[in-house]
Amino acid sequence: MKRINFLYEFITPNGVLPLGYQKTDLPIIFSEINEVLIGVDHATIRSVNAPKFRVSSPAYDIFDIISDYFEPYKDIRRVLLKDLSEAELKNDYNIFAITSTHDQSIVEYISGLDFDDMFTSSAFSLLKKHDRVKLVFIDNKEGGFQYPDKFFKSIHTFVDKHKFNKNKIIFITNTSNIKEIYENYLKKSQLYSFMICESINFYISGEPGKNIVRYENTTKNYLVDKIVEHDMEYSLDMSPSSNLRNKHFLCMNRNSGRLHRPKLILKLIQEGIFDKGLSSLLRSDEFNRFCEKPENIDYKTNIKEKYPFVIDYENADYVAGMHNYFTKKEMWNDTYFSIVAESCIETGPVFITEKVVRPMIYFHPFIVYGNPNTLSELRKLGFKTFPEFFDESYDLIENEDERLSMIVENIKRISNMTLEDVHKLYNSVYPKLVHNRNLLAKMAKDNFVGNKFLDTINL
Repeated sequence: MKRINFLYEFITPNGVLPLGYQKTDLPIIFSEINEVLIGVDHATIRSVNAPKFRVSSPAYDIFDIISDYFEPYKDIRRVLLKDLSEAELKNDYNIFAITSTHDQSIVEYISGLDFDDMFTSSAFSLLKKHDRVKLVFIDNKEGGFQYPDKFFKSIHTFVDKHKFNKNKIIFITNTSNIKEIYENYLKKSQLYSFMICESINFYISGEPGKNIVRYENTTKNYLVDKIVEHDMEYSLDMSPSSNLRNKHFLCMNRNSGRLHRPKLILKLIQEGIFDKGLSSLLRSDEFNRFCEKPENIDYKTNIKEKYPFVIDYENADYVAGMHNYFTKKEMWNDTYFSIVAESCIETGPVFITEKVVRPMIYFHPFIVYGNPNTLSELRKLGFKTFPEFFDESYDLIENEDERLSMIVENIKRISNMTLEDVHKLYNSVYPKLVHNRNLLAKMAKDNFVGNKFLDTINL
């Protein structure tokens, strides 16, 4: 296997300097590093306006993100330009890589970027002259982004100015339908393709499967079925209960600041089915402010004056980590299906996160309040959906209110069935639940993310 070399030019006291800093940022960068060394917290660091990256946290270096899929990392490494040999330039994958900070979307960052000012003359010379040196943008962050014209135009201007061929510039994102979005832009702008666009579903095909495999290995060797951290219990025993359950559905919502989630909860309350399930909705300042507007009185009286709705834990910061993939087991074994309120619901991008993966881990059918075509994208990856439970034509509805209405009608119909009948329905789809969980594990074992990354940069 050819090695992957992530290329850097500078070393700081805090490690390599990721691509993306402007030359004028350097005094601030070193000031920032000095502050880190005397213990300034991350919130303070992120308030610095000039740097586009946080050198203080290697988690924002793409190398760390990608190398996680190439254990034990022998075929992927950081390389300074001064140490790069002619043989490596000729034979290896050589990548200048760009991402954005946790607090800034890559759309916002790239749309205002001066690419020419990003490279030193030696780095730019390598990019222009060597076929095996490429510029790769990776958006692995959570958040489904609209891709406005100015995003693509910024990259196209750079490519056109320097006459790069399209294989030189690569954009990788969590957004499942990025190729369609890109092709629509090309058609509208009457342009030929100027870069490679590829989707890699980091939130689906990466970490969750690895956790399942770790669980299998751990239980085999040590008979461990849970982990407790910060008084939070993570259930690693994923075997479902065969007993009759007490509730119809599970609806987990940590962040009430994403206002489509309180909207869903309000619908469940108004339809009289909220008590048919287990639902969480934790406090947020955004939602509290929203409730104080006169037109939102229904939210205030039905939710704000009664919430937080807590299934397991009320601490939103702890729950943010725990609920990514593993949670308490009891909530899953006490319900039959999951209502998934995804990160975003807009028409356009299709962005799928760990929120859909959780039900797969714990053997739950699911209905998704997310972007249109979410189910279609899941099926393309090989996952099974559940028309036995739901009229899944809701997935094709572009109007957000109409889609939510149909989703709630689905939930209401199942919630008005007896628990005995839902139990039978659940058992009828059990082979699909096993398939989905096994597919997550297989993606990890087969290194789906790593192989797709290799295929993409080799185009």
